[in-house]
Amino acid sequence: MKQLALTFAVALLGGTAFFCLRAPLPWMLGPLAAMLIWAGLLRGRPCWPVKPRNAGLIIVGYMMRRAFTPETAGQIISQYPEMLLVTLATIAFSLLASYITYRQTGVSLASCVIGGVPGGLSQMTVLGEEIPSADGAIVALMQTIRLLAVVFCVPFLAINTMTDAAGPVYGGSTGFTADALAFALLVPVATFAAVRVKMPTPYLTGPVLGTCALSVTGWNAPALPLSFIVVAQLCIGAYIGAGVKFDSLQNTWRRLLPYTLLNVG
Repeated sequence: MKQLALTFAVALLGGTAFFCLRAPLPWMLGPLAAMLIWAGLLRGRPCWPVKPRNAGLIIVGYMMRRAFTPETAGQIISQYPEMLLVTLATIAFSLLASYITYRQTGVSLASCVIGGVPGGLSQMTVLGEEIPSADGAIVALMQTIRLLAVVFCVPFLAINTMTDAAGPVYGGSTGFTADALAFALLVPVATFAAVRVKMPTPYLTGPVLGTCALSVTGWNAPALPLSFIVVAQLCIGAYIGAGVKFDSLQNTWRRLLPYTLLNVG
């Protein structure tokens, strides 16, 4: 319990620091970076259980698809050929780059593929943990490098120079409504079903599919309080960072870095 409390304090410190620095995804990347620094430089022993991570994934899965509406579905259908073409081209390039990384670095092919294919830091890291032939630490490292490169090079430029957006809108509590009750009941059921049928990353996939299914029928997914988002990201970032074992990485990151950056490019 003492080690868990200390880990939480370090994660909170990292998140706060990244938030003050206006870094992207501060409450996920901050705790992750704090865990890496604590374990790698200060020889600490971070400890973070999987259940808070799973709870965080449920919230993130819900938030990922709460804006999915019938209008959104209509736009996707109308632009489906172009979206499919771009998606297939992106996957093909990522698979090729992952294979080159595998041949040049000696890292397992599963690790290179999951670490190199776009899919999101938390999603792909969790998926890497579920595949026996993949190294979760390497997947987390590659996806973190990818995320930092993409987020710092693309979205900041777009948001600050091409739009008038003030930043992401998480919303606040909209009160207890029929919509809120429907999603509060469906999301846990969808998560439980995803676990039972052994879907990949069920704590993320279940909420995503359940939220999409309810939203597309006309229900309005309510916003969550910002505190929910912060805690969810902190739990995920702390778990990913605590799971990275530096002994298994050693000099691997030096071999991976140029190929991961090439994949991003």
